Amino acid sequence: MPLAIFVVARLVDFALLGLGGRSQAALTSSSPAYHVFSPTPSSPGLLGILANWDGQWYEQIALSGYPSSLPTAHGIVGQNAWAFYPALPVVCRALMGSLGIGFPVAAVTVNLCAGAVASVALHRLLRDGVSSFPALAAVLTLNAYAASPVLQVAYPEALALALVLLALLALRRRRYVMVSVAAIALGLTRPISLPLAIVVTVVVASRARSTAGSSGGHRQTPRSAVSAVVACWVAVVLWPTITAIATRTPTAYLRAQEAWPVNRGLLDHRWTSWLWQGDATTLKSALVGVIAVGAVLAVALRPSARRWGAELRTWALVYPLFVLLATRPGPSVVRLMLPAAVIFWPFPEDPARDESRAARHVRRTLLGVVVGLGLVWQYLWVTGIFIVHGSPAEQLYP
Repeated sequence: MPLAIFVVARLVDFALLGLGGRSQAALTSSSPAYHVFSPTPSSPGLLGILANWDGQWYEQIALSGYPSSLPTAHGIVGQNAWAFYPALPVVCRALMGSLGIGFPVAAVTVNLCAGAVASVALHRLLRDGVSSFPALAAVLTLNAYAASPVLQVAYPEALALALVLLALLALRRRRYVMVSVAAIALGLTRPISLPLAIVVTVVVASRARSTAGSSGGHRQTPRSAVSAVVACWVAVVLWPTITAIATRTPTAYLRAQEAWPVNRGLLDHRWTSWLWQGDATTLKSALVGVIAVGAVLAVALRPSARRWGAELRTWALVYPLFVLLATRPGPSVVRLMLPAAVIFWPFPEDPARDESRAARHVRRTLLGVVVGLGLVWQYLWVTGIFIVHGSPAEQLYP
């Protein structure tokens, strides 16, 4: 069933993307607002938009690799490939070489496989503690979330989501070697290893305290669990370290990130997050942040959310807080929230055994409303943000 949900959702999103691709403007040259590696004409259709926005950088990396040093002009680092993690383009390059397909098709293939794995992993994590309805509702609302079309374009979100959920599932099963493998892979996929490291550390420490208490304080934590914690923290600095070594510049990754106007101030502490803007938007952004944090807490701290398990529940608390504290306000926050996964169905309770027909109808109607709102938001995200209608400089960034 989770696979069926994923397939239907992706078919709907392919339709949205295909329709949107008919109205995209021609993209033939790079600018500070939009990097062009493979120029596309106006109305390029579905294949012409799958590598929009960051997808152009990932395609460039897949075909041309990374530069040997940070490109600079007059001492200022320009936008460059070192700001992007290598897992997606490396896997795509392997597929392109073995199957003889182009980058957009390779990226879609990788992400469809990863997204399917993520949907199944989320369902299995939930089915350990909840009944079928809330588990499937969580999978459905994740796949109907506003930014879920990103699971089938040339972005690494699908890979990152799959690796996070596989790591949490392995942590649940105490398969710490698999936790380490997934964590290291995540460290080469997306810069979200820090919240995973926090979750793994908290869960392992909690288990160690529980074990020590039940055995009189004489039982030690397995070495594989300690190794998993270490691997998770290594993953946090893995790509910045590789970037520093490859370019012989200690701050290469941050300098590459700072080349984008939205990231200005990373190195001189002028960069401020969603909750602490240093301009006239302070009150508004702080208010939105507080509301978002409150909504997350309201879902994840509900007594019924305990049945998610410590791993998934801790992730549902830590990851949204990480996004809100570590990013600036902007439309990309909608995409960055996707790995939160489980919180998009805010009613984790199991149906009562003696549930009435009216209560069942209300519950299903509520799910339909949440999914319907998500699909409307998807349409707005695809047509208003992901599709480029004119000058990218005048459009919101996905």
